[in-house]
Amino acid sequence: MRARGLVVAAGLAAAVAARPLFGVDDGAGRVPAPADKKARVDLGVSIDYAWWNPVWGRMSQVGDMLVYAIVNRSIPFLKIEERSRSYVVRPAPLFGLDCDVRFANGWGLSATVGAGTYRDATVMVASLTTNPFAPSEYRRYRIDTVNFRGALNVTCRVAEWLRLSLGPLYQGYTIREHSSSYLSSQTATETVHNAGFSAGGSFDVRLIENLFFRPSASFLYLYGTVSGNPAVSSRSHSHAVGGAAEASLAYFIEKIRVTLSLGFNCVVLHYLEVTNADYLNRWDSRYGLTESITYTF
Repeated sequence: MRARGLVVAAGLAAAVAARPLFGVDDGAGRVPAPADKKARVDLGVSIDYAWWNPVWGRMSQVGDMLVYAIVNRSIPFLKIEERSRSYVVRPAPLFGLDCDVRFANGWGLSATVGAGTYRDATVMVASLTTNPFAPSEYRRYRIDTVNFRGALNVTCRVAEWLRLSLGPLYQGYTIREHSSSYLSSQTATETVHNAGFSAGGSFDVRLIENLFFRPSASFLYLYGTVSGNPAVSSRSHSHAVGGAAEASLAYFIEKIRVTLSLGFNCVVLHYLEVTNADYLNRWDSRYGLTESITYTF
């Protein structure tokens, strides 16, 4: 009886060892296997439908009061509830291109670029007047933001299921703020450049056949500078630390060497210093769905 149990246990152990749980190449030529025994190049396109809570999402209007006082040589009156204005940014698609080069020794290079446009509109009441009993002036604020990003990473596979990455990172955006009322209209533009680095790791877990689960996480540091209308920003630089995480399911179609991926990603930044003293937020977050199509050479 004991000998029979040992035989059964040995058979189960051999079966488990033979199954490619973490995406090891099983000899069938499945490209998603991350063993990196052969050099390869992946080219892909991606679309992220993301929600953005920007660091400039809530702003103080004290600066507007001072400008009004200087122009009109008087003390302005502003309702307490209108001493700040908030923006709710609408979700928008971000488009990207990806290139991943892997060498036979486990090292590799990956590059990504992307861009997209966020649009926002909000209406507020700004009683900028010297008379607290005067009618309020309705003013409409709208912000359009063009976002662009890029990254270049050196990668190294330290295990069959673990890949580490390190490299420079760039995130930037141009803000166009339009404000108008029945009395006047104004437009201000500024461009924010954030450059830094990212360090993290990604996992490849084979679920069934050509279906993979791919989670990843990384640490981010960004140093920001700003250029444009000096009335919009009051400081020349910013510092932010944070992290990025993604979890996706990838399915490899072997006949056409194409991988389809669908997942969720999130980026959170905490600003130690911001470029505008009127920013009332210190957190910046972006999250949403991500889809990609990748062809393997």
